[in-house]
Amino acid sequence: MGFVAAGSSARRRRRRPATTRRAGSCRAQTGRPLRGKPQCNGRLADAAPAANAPRDATRQPPSKPQAGSGDEPPAEPRPVQPAREPVPLLALERDAPRRRTILNRFFDNVNGVHRPCADAPALGYPVGGAWQTWSWAEYGELVSLVAHGLRRYGFRAGDHATVLSGNRPEWLILDLAVMCLGGATAGVYPNDTLEQVSFIQEHFRAKVALVDSQRQLDKLLASPRKLSALQLVVLLDASPVGDAAPGWAASLAYRSSSMRCKTIRWAQLLAAGRDEHQRAPRRIEEEARAIPPSQYCMTVYTSGTTGAPKGACYTHRNLYFMAEEISRSVGSGGQDVTLSFLPLCHVAERIQGELLAIYDANTVYFSESIAAVKEHLVEVRPTLFLSVPRLWEKLRTALCQAFAEASWLRSALIRRALQVGARVAEHRNSRREERPQTSPLLAWQWRLLSDSVVRGIRRRLGFDRCHTFASGAAPLSQDVCFFFASLGMDICELYGQSESTGVIALCPKGAVKPGTVGLPLRGTQVVLGEEGEIRVKGDNVFAGYYRDAAATAAVIDDLGFLRTGDVGRFDEDGYLVITDRLKELIKTSGGKYVAPQLAEAQLREHEGIAQAVMIGDRMPYCVALVCLDETQLRALLRRAGVEDGVVTLADAARDRRVLHLIQTYVDAVNAQLPSYATIKYFRILPHELSVEGGEMTPTLKIKRRVVQTKYAQADTGDVSGERVECAGEGG
Repeated sequence: MGFVAAGSSARRRRRRPATTRRAGSCRAQTGRPLRGKPQCNGRLADAAPAANAPRDATRQPPSKPQAGSGDEPPAEPRPVQPAREPVPLLALERDAPRRRTILNRFFDNVNGVHRPCADAPALGYPVGGAWQTWSWAEYGELVSLVAHGLRRYGFRAGDHATVLSGNRPEWLILDLAVMCLGGATAGVYPNDTLEQVSFIQEHFRAKVALVDSQRQLDKLLASPRKLSALQLVVLLDASPVGDAAPGWAASLAYRSSSMRCKTIRWAQLLAAGRDEHQRAPRRIEEEARAIPPSQYCMTVYTSGTTGAPKGACYTHRNLYFMAEEISRSVGSGGQDVTLSFLPLCHVAERIQGELLAIYDANTVYFSESIAAVKEHLVEVRPTLFLSVPRLWEKLRTALCQAFAEASWLRSALIRRALQVGARVAEHRNSRREERPQTSPLLAWQWRLLSDSVVRGIRRRLGFDRCHTFASGAAPLSQDVCFFFASLGMDICELYGQSESTGVIALCPKGAVKPGTVGLPLRGTQVVLGEEGEIRVKGDNVFAGYYRDAAATAAVIDDLGFLRTGDVGRFDEDGYLVITDRLKELIKTSGGKYVAPQLAEAQLREHEGIAQAVMIGDRMPYCVALVCLDETQLRALLRRAGVEDGVVTLADAARDRRVLHLIQTYVDAVNAQLPSYATIKYFRILPHELSVEGGEMTPTLKIKRRVVQTKYAQADTGDVSGERVECAGEGG
């Protein structure tokens, strides 16, 4: 079908576009206490390191790549060999604070150095309908067994491994074992295509690959590239650290010969390391504790929203800094319970499921699939929960639908609870010096409604004992933030990217401010450069792109600041506000720049709209692609006056009454935009954008270029035959 011309008889309210800073101007913000305004250091070139930043946070600018060196690995960190003579363990533990590494922290947990957690559960996985758990002591033993096993199969310091698997304990066990040997691991998304898997496997020069299914193994077998570095493929068993699945043990010889490398089962890898582990049960620990913070140890490949994936490399210093600062910012008391379901290939889940879990000795339960998350939340009842905006939106939609179907009395109680909860949340997150005295009546109402209504809602979600909620990977709408805050669930937004080891800023616990991404992490320096671009320096800035010196030089400026590509500003409280992304600005054929995120967010706030994407690059006008929400389809049809004949998203996308309803939504959004940025046409897609369709990344970010290429070729005529002119004039 074609695009629908967007227009309205309503009078447009003109609004000036956000002004951009003069070239060379900036505002700087360092991680610091909550109050006060950000200081302006003048020009970006004059920006000084943060007063409380670590001394070595100010790194030297990267050397410019030489001609013809793009295929060489100047950005590939050189591995440091472990000490030949293992240092006595007692001396290592006494000296541990000077080697601030995740491995040091991990073995402290294994031995119960800082807290009595050696026998506490560290990992959990559903096996046969029940949760099987492994203690920190068992976790440490498995890491040692795998490290010894890998070494027996020829893995050495500086070697690389990849993981092609869903979230499960072996993912982290292999990762830590590789770190202990002085190597590095990269994850591959389970939904990646054959071409993507082949590219990462070859580019990363992985010597070992861990796969969890026949489907993933087939991707390696069918690789169009010559995987010359690959020497060992490890096939995961049916249950974690358990027996082999039927069929996996068959034809291993065939697989090994066809792949020209050795193929073994996970149980064989454990067995290969058992003898050496029994002879020297603490050798791996001693070697791991001797690894310096500067050692390169991990690569996370970007999801490729703007092109081929690039491998962001991290050192132990990056990882420890991130774990320490996240723990401090969210106020974790340690030994929390989390549910791991976002891909471990992504840095956000790596922080929650591995780094923070090790730093605070948390218990991590792994969800076997996204479809099982709702059930597992109720079973696990996490105390700390990280998700992406799309899931928070789906949870709100499901709750609102349940509220609408409740009895009259129940609905009235819920509405009152949300009203009171919103006022309490506003008070809870207001500045202390401006915080009004809570009225006794309001406090009494909240206690009553919290006990009788809110607690049951949270228990139904599995959040009855959760104290920290977080959202990352994409912006979260203010409406969603306010909704959950009224249920006593303040969602802390995290802002960052792979190149910043995941996080640059976040909302501190007890001071959440919807519409912002919070305060910069302590020990970092954040400045606003030309065009308001956010730039950051600190121990969270990555070590560079793997085997891509030119790309590294492009994102690290001459002063050592990471160029994020995001546009932002600081508000009066020093909170960072993201206003747009430089790479996603739409430039129309008329030369006008349009920031699409605001209009997209406003469209998504309307009932029944799941996704909205604006396109218009090199086009004379902007066009909106709208995806309807299947879970809200019935409510949308009622609002549109559709009583029968429409049962699917495809039916709704063609229905004239639905088109006119969406038209009113577009009109409302256009009334808030300058004329050159208004939506001239819109099109309702018969399905939602998806990872499988190639329009979204595994972390549910929109691939704007893919969407424009895929859908911009359709005609722009109204299917009803009518053409409604836009009130504003295109620019």
